[in-house]
Amino acid sequence: MIGKTLQNHNFRETTQYVLDKEAARLLGGTVMGSDSDTISREFLLSRNLNPQIERPVYHLIDAYSYEDAATQDLSDEFLKDRAIARFAGLVVSARKPELLRRDDKTAYKQQVNEFLESELYEYQWFCAVHEDTKHRHTHFVASRINLLDGRAIPTWQDHERSQRICREAEKEYGLQPLKSSYEIERRSPTRRQAEAWQKTGVPPVMVLMQDAVDQEAIPGRDTEQLQEALLQNHGISVRWGDRLGKPGIIFEQVDTKGEVVRMSGSQLGRGYTLPGLQRRLERESDIELLGVESITEGMVEPDPLEDILRIQNEYVHHLVPQVQEIWNREKVGRDKLKASCSLEDYQIRLGEEGQPELFHRDRLMMGYSKGKYEGYGLTEEDCLAIEQLNERLHQQALSQLLGPEKQKQKQACNPAERSHLQSRHLEL
Repeated sequence: MIGKTLQNHNFRETTQYVLDKEAARLLGGTVMGSDSDTISREFLLSRNLNPQIERPVYHLIDAYSYEDAATQDLSDEFLKDRAIARFAGLVVSARKPELLRRDDKTAYKQQVNEFLESELYEYQWFCAVHEDTKHRHTHFVASRINLLDGRAIPTWQDHERSQRICREAEKEYGLQPLKSSYEIERRSPTRRQAEAWQKTGVPPVMVLMQDAVDQEAIPGRDTEQLQEALLQNHGISVRWGDRLGKPGIIFEQVDTKGEVVRMSGSQLGRGYTLPGLQRRLERESDIELLGVESITEGMVEPDPLEDILRIQNEYVHHLVPQVQEIWNREKVGRDKLKASCSLEDYQIRLGEEGQPELFHRDRLMMGYSKGKYEGYGLTEEDCLAIEQLNERLHQQALSQLLGPEKQKQKQACNPAERSHLQSRHLEL
C-alpha cells in the first residue's frame, strides 16, 4: 500500500482534479454536494474559520499493488474505510506521535477508533476512487481546519507518520508489505535536488557521499581503512561519535560553493549508518570499530522518529523558559493581554490549559498538553530567534524602566550586577 500525503492551498483545483476525471467516482464524505463546484464552495466554510492557514487542503492518496488487487477484496467500502483510517491516524499521531513508535499499537488503535466515533464529523472531507490507471487508488480530500474550534491539524513529520500508518494497515489486512523510506538502504534525492541535478549536471552532495561510500566500503576493510580512503580519494572526512545517546557517524564534504556540508549516516540511508557500514564490512571479515567498540555493543538500528522527537524535546527544554519569560513580561501593565501577543513572525497564545504556546505564522510550534510541553517541527533557528527576541525585549523593558542615564550605567555593569539592579527596581 502506497500512501502519499500532500498539502496545498487550493480547494477548488484539488477538488476538480479528483472529481472531474472521467474514471472518478465519489465514495462518500461529510460534504453535502456531489460535484466539484458545489464541494469546493462548501470547503470555504472551514477555510474562513482560519484564513491564515497557508495550506489548509489535506490530500491523501492510497494506491494498491497488482497482488493486492488479485488477492484482496478491494471493494469501495474497504477503500473508503482505509482512507478514512489513515486520515484519523494522522490526526491522532499528530497529537501523540509516540503512539506510532510503540511495538504495542493497542493505545494507538483505540484512539483512532475514538476519533472516528466522536471527532470525524468535525472535519469536512470526501473520498473518491480513480480507476484510470493500472493501480486502483483513492483520493481523500479534507480540510485541515476543525469546524468547531477553527484549529488546524499539525502536519509535522506527517510523511513519515503516514508511512508507519500504512505499514500497520498492511499487517492488519494482509496487504503486500512495502518498505518505508526510512527503511531503505540508500535515500533518493528530493525532487528539488533531482531537478537541480538535471539542470546543472552536478550531483547533490548527498549522492556524491553515497557513491563514495559505496565505492570504498569494501568487505574486508576495517573502519580505519575506510576512513582514510574516503578522505584521500573523495575529500570526505568521517567522524564517529555518540549523538543523543546513540552511536552515530557524520560525513563532511566541501561542496561546489566552498561550503562544508555535514550529513549523518541516517540522512544518506540505512546502509550508511554505523550499523549499516558494520554489516557491509562484516560480510567477509570481522571488524573492530576503531575507538567505538564499547559504543557498538548492543547496537540497534536507529529509529528516525525517535531521534526527531528527542531533538524536539531538547529544543522544548531550551524554549519553555524563554517563552514563559516573554509572556510574563508582556502581560505586565497590559490588562487587555488575555489570549495572545504577536512578536514579529512569532506569536504566543494562551493554550486551552492556560499555558503560553508558541506559533510561527499561525503554525503551532510548541504546545502544552496534559501537563507538559511538546515541540512540533522546532528548529535550531527557532530557538535562536526566540532567544534573541527575548533578549531584545528584555533590553527594551530595562530602558523604559531605568531611563537613559541609568541605562548607560546598566550597560557598564556585568550580568550579575544587571540582574541585581533590575531586581531592586522591580521591588521598588
